[in-house]
Amino acid sequence: QLLQRDVEVVAISRDSTESDLKQRREIIEGSAIFVDQAPVRAALNGSLLILDGIEKAERNVLPTLNNLLENREMQLEDGRFIMSGDRYDKLLLEGETPDTLEKKNLVRAHDDFRVIALGIPVPPYPGKPLDPPLRSRFQARAVDTSRGAEIWADLLACCKSENEVTREALKTVGGVIEMLRAMESSSANVQAEKIAHFPQTSFRSIAGVTQDFPKEHLSSTIARSFPLISPLDSHAQILTAEDKLLRKKCRLILEQFGLPTSSIKTNYEFVSVDQNKQTFLFARKDSKSDMVEIPGSVGGMND
Repeated sequence: QLLQRDVEVVAISRDSTESDLKQRREIIEGSAIFVDQAPVRAALNGSLLILDGIEKAERNVLPTLNNLLENREMQLEDGRFIMSGDRYDKLLLEGETPDTLEKKNLVRAHDDFRVIALGIPVPPYPGKPLDPPLRSRFQARAVDTSRGAEIWADLLACCKSENEVTREALKTVGGVIEMLRAMESSSANVQAEKIAHFPQTSFRSIAGVTQDFPKEHLSSTIARSFPLISPLDSHAQILTAEDKLLRKKCRLILEQFGLPTSSIKTNYEFVSVDQNKQTFLFARKDSKSDMVEIPGSVGGMND
């Protein structure tokens, strides 16, 4: 949408093969033919190709694209050969015609063909490091998570309320997240103290819960996105000593901000659905008169 371009997306997985990046043989109307896959379609039509999850691919799969990325050339299974625009145009200047080149199975790579690869760093996350020749064909940009004051700013950006109490609560949440991420960074090189990453994608839900349920304990709100701070349940016996120590450290961070972990529980319960207003109605457990309406699409609900 930003570039106003057609996009082809390839979701890479450990099961991806060379056929997923070039051509796949399919049965159509009783005949077996080769069907162009997303990278080939993007190269021929000038689309933007997005490779999503490149760290998941086996090491012998993505190098299939090396020549296409560097020289805009690829030999296809159906006999065609994708040729760079410069070489194709040079043949035209030497007297060849598009028809004769087509008969020779030569096709032109579009000048607007571009590739964006998305992945997560390996390590610390699971996956396979990129093959050096493939990595050298990209310009890398690391998109880091928010740090320091950026965390609070991101939380406020997700909140529509101007209520000062809500904004102060989000400032407290931002402080907790900052310390959890600092703890993550300090333990990055200590295998025994690996700590889960606090997800950036949870900021919107945290801001929404804090805004719509102002009397909900912040400890509970944070625990929904970061269960490591939740109280140990009946499965605690399967945790290792290192896991229990990490949970204790995380819970101590909450207590430093005046958020007792004993308050991690849900204080609101679902009451009913208002079909006319298209809202969900929740009530505080210890005060049925304290009601909260949450807008949403409730069409078709009969309960």
